[in-house]
Amino acid sequence: MSNHMVSIVIPLLQITATGIDRSILDWGIFWIVVTIFVVIQTLLIYAAVRFRQQPEVAATTVRQQHHSRWREFVWTFLPAIVTTVILLLTLQTMLAA
Repeated sequence: MSNHMVSIVIPLLQITATGIDRSILDWGIFWIVVTIFVVIQTLLIYAAVRFRQQPEVAATTVRQQHHSRWREFVWTFLPAIVTTVILLLTLQTMLAA
């Protein structure tokens, strides 16, 4: 295994201030992404189990809900806010170098 591959698999201790800042930023983004993934997967599994079609209910019509402004607002702006925060942290780290 080459040195480059080892540094990818096993993160080395950062020595410079820029390396430390970059490492903190990378790990912060990693944990944000892991948290979002776990929340989304949990909600997806919950929805799949909770709202699966039951055989006795299959013949009835289910009332559809449309145009929930609050849900559309959250669905649109929450990812934009998370992306903006990640962008600002990245720019701050890059400009500090």
